Amino acid sequence: MPTRLPDLDGIFSKLVSLSVELQVVINQLQGVATETSPGLIQFDTENTYNLVRDGTFGLQAIQAQLATFQATTAVDVTAILAAIAACQQTGLAVTLPGSPPAGYGGPSSSSNAAAVWAFHLIGSGQLAGDALDDAAALSHDMSDAQVGLPTIGNPPWIGQGSWGTGGSSSHPDINLPQVAVSTILQSDLSATDWLNRVYPAFGTFTEQNGYPTLPDWGGGIQWVLPWDQEKFDRIKATFALPVLSSAPVWPGLANVALGTPVVIADGAFIPGPMSGVVVHISAVPVPISYYPFGPLKSFVHAGAIAFVDDNGDAEFPHTFGPEHDVICPKVMAIAAHAYLRSPSGVIGTVTPWTTP
Repeated sequence: MPTRLPDLDGIFSKLVSLSVELQVVINQLQGVATETSPGLIQFDTENTYNLVRDGTFGLQAIQAQLATFQATTAVDVTAILAAIAACQQTGLAVTLPGSPPAGYGGPSSSSNAAAVWAFHLIGSGQLAGDALDDAAALSHDMSDAQVGLPTIGNPPWIGQGSWGTGGSSSHPDINLPQVAVSTILQSDLSATDWLNRVYPAFGTFTEQNGYPTLPDWGGGIQWVLPWDQEKFDRIKATFALPVLSSAPVWPGLANVALGTPVVIADGAFIPGPMSGVVVHISAVPVPISYYPFGPLKSFVHAGAIAFVDDNGDAEFPHTFGPEHDVICPKVMAIAAHAYLRSPSGVIGTVTPWTTP
C-alpha cells in the first residue's frame, strides 16, 4: 500500500498565517520606536532649561533677590541695635532730658500736668495735688515733733530716731552687742547694770522711759533695749546663776555647761561668768619640766589663772599643773572673768564652765 504524505497544503497555510502575524508584531515594535515620548522628554527638558535661565524666575533672579534681602536685613538690624542702645539701660543711671517737656512736674499750664494734679485718687477721692501737700505737711510736723518709727537692729535692740533720719539705710547695725541672758548675774540690779558690766565699751544708760539705751553714734538713731525693770527681773530669775554660799566644785561633765575655749597666751582674758575652768595643755617649751603621775604629766611653771569677781577683785592665782586640769575658785562662788599668765611656748586651751 503506498505511504500517505502529510497535508502539505495545511502546513503551508499555517506558515503563511504565522508570517503575517510576525509582520504585525514587527510593525508594532517599529511604531513604538517612533512614538512621541522622546519628543515629550525633550520638550520638558528644554522648558526647564528656559525657566532656569528666566530673568524673573530663574536662578540669577533668585540670587539677586536674596542679595537684596540680605542688604535690607543688615540695614534693619543696624537700625534695631541703634534703637536699643538709645533706650535707658537696666542697671545704669537714668539720663534725664536737658529741659523737661511741657507739663513735666510742678505747676504748668500744660493740660497734662493739670490732669495729673487734679486727678481724683481712687478710694479717698482726694485730688493728687492736695494729697501731696498733706504728705509734705505731715513729714514736716513729724520731724519737728521728733516722731520716729522703730527700726529693728540686732535683736532685741530697737532703733528710735526722728522722722527721715539719714541713718536708716545702714540698719540693722551689726555693731550692737549680741546680748546673752546666760551672762546675767544675781548681783545685776538692772538691765543697764548688766549691760555695762558685760559690754562696758558701749556706755549704756537708762532713758527716761526706764529702758536701757545706747548713745547716739552720729546716725540720728538711739538704740533701745525694750526691757523695763519688771521684765529684766523675770529674765534674771529664769537665767541668772544662783548665788552660792560656798566655792564651786566640779560636778561632772554631764552637769556643767562648757563655754568657748580660749587659747593659752600670756595676759589672755577669759570671759565669764564661770564656776571654774578646764585646762588642756598639749605642748610646753623644753625648759619646762613635769612630774609623772602614772600616764599623766603635771607641769612645773606652765602658767597660772587669776579669777576676778563682779567687783573687780581677784583671788590668789592658781597655777597650772596636770595636762588635763580642772580649776575652781576657792573664795568666790562665781567668777565674773579671769586672766591668764603663761610663758611663751605653752600650747593649749582654757575652757570656762558653769553649773546649770
